[in-house]
Amino acid sequence: MSDPFAAFDRSEVQDYLAVFDRRTRKQGERLYQLGRVGQLKPAADGLSLEAQVHEDGTVHEVSMVLDPDFGWGGFCTCSGVEDCEHVYAAMRAAMAELNVAAVRDLSAGQASPTRPVPARGARARTPCHPEVPLSEFGEEVAARLGRRLRPPERAFLLRLQVGYEHVRAGRPFTRWNLEQLGLGLGGNGWEAVELWPRRPASEKEFWHYVANAALEHGRAIPEFLAPSPT
Repeated sequence: MSDPFAAFDRSEVQDYLAVFDRRTRKQGERLYQLGRVGQLKPAADGLSLEAQVHEDGTVHEVSMVLDPDFGWGGFCTCSGVEDCEHVYAAMRAAMAELNVAAVRDLSAGQASPTRPVPARGARARTPCHPEVPLSEFGEEVAARLGRRLRPPERAFLLRLQVGYEHVRAGRPFTRWNLEQLGLGLGGNGWEAVELWPRRPASEKEFWHYVANAALEHGRAIPEFLAPSPT
C-alpha cells in the first residue's frame, strides 16, 4: 500500500506549525498527545487534509488547504476560527505521520521524495530536507548524556520513536518492530507482541517495557540507554 502522505512536503508542514502562537501550540499539542485527533484524511496530491478533533464530548471538523502562494491554512467548526488549537492538533498528527515515513525511508536507505514546486506563481523556495526531529524522550536522553548523540544512537531513538507512534495510533506492535530495534525475540515477524498490561502513556514508558522484555530474553540494550548504576 502506498504512503498516503507521500506527496506532502515536511518543510511546508513545519513552517505552518511554527506560525501558531505559543498558547495555541500548547493547547493543540495537549490535544494531540491525548490522542484526540481521528479520521486523518490526506489528499493524494498533498494539497489538503481533513481530520476530526475530539474535545469535551464535541467533535470538531478540521480542514486544511495548501495554497501554492501563501502556504497552509486551516479552518475549524469550533467557531469558524482559522488556525485554532484543533487545527494545530490535526497538523501535528500529520507531522507525526510524515516523521514516521521519513524515518522508514532512512532505515530503507532511501531519500524522502520532494513534492515538485507548483509552476503557477509558486513561492521561491530553496529545496529543504529538514532533519527528522527527536521526540521529547529523545531530547531527554540527549540532555542526560550531556553530549551530542552519535549517529547510531540518534538512529536508534528515531526507530524507537516510530515504534511508539505505531502503538500510540493503536497499531499492533510486532516482532518485526522489535527486529527493527535490533532487539528481536524470534518468532513470526508479523506476530503482535504484548509487552505491557495497558498501552504505554509515554514513549519513556514504552521504552521501559521494551527494554525489560529484551533483558528478560537475554538481549543487550544500547549502552547509552542502559540504567545508570546505583
